[in-house]
Amino acid sequence: RYGARLLKADLTERNPEAEALLQSLGSKSIPLIAVFPKNRPDQPLVLRDLFTPEQLEGAVRESTTN
Repeated sequence: RYGARLLKADLTERNPEAEALLQSLGSKSIPLIAVFPKNRPDQPLVLRDLFTPEQLEGAVRESTTN
């Protein structure tokens, strides 16, 4: 619906690249979802810990309309 590309970072085992991304997003915990808007990828919308499906859809919608 939004033309989004999904990427998954697996932290089941040690993963330095995923750990660095998590840290760069200002988080130390998972779950975490970062939505990188196409027109401003340096300003991701970050959802941490617990969030609702509606919050996720709102973040995706916001990233595709602004």
